[in-house]
Amino acid sequence: MRLRWRPVDAQEGVGGQESFLLHRVPEEVAQHHALPSGGVLVRARVMRADATVVQVATSYFPGDVAFGTQLEQQDTGDGGSKSRLAELGYQQTSIRESINVRPPSKTEAESLGISADRLVYEITHVGLTESGRAVEVCVHVMPITLWSLSYEWPIDLPSA
Repeated sequence: MRLRWRPVDAQEGVGGQESFLLHRVPEEVAQHHALPSGGVLVRARVMRADATVVQVATSYFPGDVAFGTQLEQQDTGDGGSKSRLAELGYQQTSIRESINVRPPSKTEAESLGISADRLVYEITHVGLTESGRAVEVCVHVMPITLWSLSYEWPIDLPSA
């Protein structure tokens, strides 16, 4: 499988930092993408709030969608990857997320500046088009001590 790595520019406040740790695409990511033979574009970044690392995030995009596009650039432009995907005809119309709590890997602990015995949230975010195709999978790894998760959904009421 062919992988292309692209870093995200470091920015003031919350921003990314280059990351070139080469690894295989995780099995759960491969399942979400139904990976094409052309491979996957991988964007890995370390995100900070001031000097504190608050998360590491790795995004995976199908190569047939992302290769040769602005998604390969450090600066994906206004609106980020979701806007670029929409311009390419792959607008995300729904998302699916799963959240797990687990110990960090050694690499994650080092990147986050925490000990390996601390716990992290692993949020796997899948962006889906109207046809149900996954065009982005992003795995966020965040120390649980820095984050509080809160969600809200509308309730589908039964017809009267």
